[in-house]
Amino acid sequence: MALCRTSERAIPVDSDYEARIEALLVEQRRVFVKPLRYTEGDESLPDFELHDVGDAPYVMEVFGRNDLPYAARARDKSARNDARYGADGWWRWRAYTEAEPPEFPSARPRHA
Repeated sequence: MALCRTSERAIPVDSDYEARIEALLVEQRRVFVKPLRYTEGDESLPDFELHDVGDAPYVMEVFGRNDLPYAARARDKSARNDARYGADGWWRWRAYTEAEPPEFPSARPRHA
């Protein structure tokens, strides 16, 4: 058993930055998922996934630190996401250098 920080809606968040994004997503009535990490140190999951941007989940990453080990993981994750989704195919906020998060992609209906 371990303690986990959560938002007011009981959604796990790893930082104040993630809490801010979670609150904005809720405020904007977006459809999203916060993937849960079941293994400590599992960095392969995105911070959030938007499910109202098209037919596939839209990956969202919040980069909140700039220390060397974290920066290396962030570069690896960014390279992996660029290769998988394209440089413009996923959302990211470099919170340690950008005071405000970028706008979220527009919601679009999914195709049946």
